[in-house]
Amino acid sequence: MLSIFIYGLGWTFLLSSIFGYDVPFIYVLFLSFLGFLVTITIFGNKKRSLISLSALALISGSTLFIMYLLGNKNLIFDSISTFILPYFESITNEATSIDIPRQIAIIFLLSLIIYMVLLKNKASKFSGHAYILLSLIALSSGFVVNRLNSMTDRFAFIFFIFCSILYYFHIYYCKNKQEEKKGALPFINIAIIYTLCIIGISQMLFRSIPYPFQAKVKTVNPNSVIKITDPYEKFVFEVAKSGNIKDEFTFEGIELFELKTRNTEYLKSIVYDTYTHNKWSQSETLQTTENRIYNSFEEIGEMENVIINYTGIKSPILFVAPYIDNISVEDSDIIISHDETRGTYRIENYTSEISKKDIVFSFDSLNINNTSSFKETLREVKLRNSLPQYEGYDNERLKQLALSITEGLNNDYDKIEAIIKYLKENYTYNPIPKVPKDESDKIEHFLFESKEGFCQHYSSAAVLLLRSINIPSRYVTGFKVDTTINFNSGAPYYKSLNSGYRPVYDSDAHAWIEVYFKGYGWVMFESTGIYVMSSNVNESLQEDEIEAIDEHTKASQETIAVIIKILLYVGLPIVLGLLIYMTIRIRKSKNAFRKGNASYKVKTIHKIVLEYLSASKLPKKHYETPLEYAKRIDATGIVSEFKYSDLILTYNKIVYGGYGVETNFIDIYFDYLCQIKRAVRKDCKLYKRVKLFFSEFINT
Repeated sequence: MLSIFIYGLGWTFLLSSIFGYDVPFIYVLFLSFLGFLVTITIFGNKKRSLISLSALALISGSTLFIMYLLGNKNLIFDSISTFILPYFESITNEATSIDIPRQIAIIFLLSLIIYMVLLKNKASKFSGHAYILLSLIALSSGFVVNRLNSMTDRFAFIFFIFCSILYYFHIYYCKNKQEEKKGALPFINIAIIYTLCIIGISQMLFRSIPYPFQAKVKTVNPNSVIKITDPYEKFVFEVAKSGNIKDEFTFEGIELFELKTRNTEYLKSIVYDTYTHNKWSQSETLQTTENRIYNSFEEIGEMENVIINYTGIKSPILFVAPYIDNISVEDSDIIISHDETRGTYRIENYTSEISKKDIVFSFDSLNINNTSSFKETLREVKLRNSLPQYEGYDNERLKQLALSITEGLNNDYDKIEAIIKYLKENYTYNPIPKVPKDESDKIEHFLFESKEGFCQHYSSAAVLLLRSINIPSRYVTGFKVDTTINFNSGAPYYKSLNSGYRPVYDSDAHAWIEVYFKGYGWVMFESTGIYVMSSNVNESLQEDEIEAIDEHTKASQETIAVIIKILLYVGLPIVLGLLIYMTIRIRKSKNAFRKGNASYKVKTIHKIVLEYLSASKLPKKHYETPLEYAKRIDATGIVSEFKYSDLILTYNKIVYGGYGVETNFIDIYFDYLCQIKRAVRKDCKLYKRVKLFFSEFINT
């Protein structure tokens, strides 16, 4: 039974992962155990199943009839429909998911079905082969449709394989023991079979899905005028070269390069300074600006060496952090050129031959830790637009919006924060936003019409708003890397764990802004999400997260309230009915012993004695006669005051010979039972002692 419970637990955990449920493992364990108990208690055999289902139908029908008489019949139907409706919505709409209480209900139902199947077919000759086939189908389906796409799913996969191996080892062990064979050959066979299955599945799936536990990216076909077949060239053109404000944020899910870092999140590729109707471009000549951030704030920051390896992308652009020093390339034939004003780097002698090589380069990156000191230093700088290339953007609507946002603020740094906070709080991030139907400007449409967009819209809007109030700023494209990879990050975590490198995909492409602080240089600001310098934005995001958690908690509480109503109106009568049924049965059994004849009492006590002996690892073997078994028990010396063989001789005469029962024999046999209970207590497990206690209580 224990092996069936473990195997059923593995199936329950695996199916809950395939369904995409977020229920913790401890909950799945408890639900499986509860389902196992319910299955063996209520659906243990055909008679018990029939009685249970009949009682359930009778009590449910009676409850509905009573509620109908009370005029509350709609209450039950409304509660049930409210509880079930989200399931249909989650099936018809993939974007919709059910909450945790409903997931728990499905997992419990799954565990019931699984244990019913396992217990019903435990004696079947071909059930083991069928389960192997079903497990292979389930695992293959889970990988093909990419439903096993997180580290929790990976644990479920490994745990299911572990439970399966234990289950089949137990089958071979019992078969080996029953046939009294010796040797390790069956165990070796099953180990080889499972090893071959696991290796075969892994190799087969690796060819089609190299990282099966990594979620697939959702690809949206871009409506691009220029058709480029190579996805790497397409990315380089659309993100790194075109400068166009795209209608939607699309990506192919391709790995561009890998990065070895601890805390460096942003990698800069192209810096734009000129905006003209839906497109950013670079001026041919720019006024030289200083770049002293790295040296000025080295004491309050943390320096780390970052290594980048171009595994997929072929580009002369070298992606670097915002504040760097000491850049170098492994290949001595490569010459690096530095645009000091923009703070970007590229390969000067880039050719087709160099593009075929593995380009590996490194640099020292400065990550600002003491953000409060950094912020206070920059707050002291008076921003004056002395750079002709970044002069105020000539748009009256934008200027009036910027002035209204920064009204009452005298400090330029506070104005930057205010504009970014305004964008974050009043606009919605959407990778496929509404776009203007005509040829009007997309950024103005974003600010005043749709109020939804992605990083290009946020950053472009921030730059234009800042320029409209004479704060020098520019638009930057690059990548934002997730440096907080954890066990839920899937394959990237293990790749990072093994090699130290984190893969960077085209989906990590990002845009942000830089603002010029005279005397220091260009400072980056995250205009779409959290940026390190702004505590206000952090606080607003925390408030948003708290609101989202509160909404989720409220939804869960409503679901729990519905479940409680269902339990009260449907479950409570069922429980009461079962209690009444069990009470009647116990009373009937005890009356039968109390009022029964002497022969019935002797048979009942004899049955309980055999149960105690079997629980203490002294069961009767199938080839033994009752007398031979009694003599073996006497030989163990488990009870010294009575001889079990003498009791069995008298028992045989009473049961099979038709002899009458002596007046004191029942008392003697009952005393022997008490002696047996005391003797086997130390060798009998707790749950067995509890089971035997209830058995004795019910039958005597």
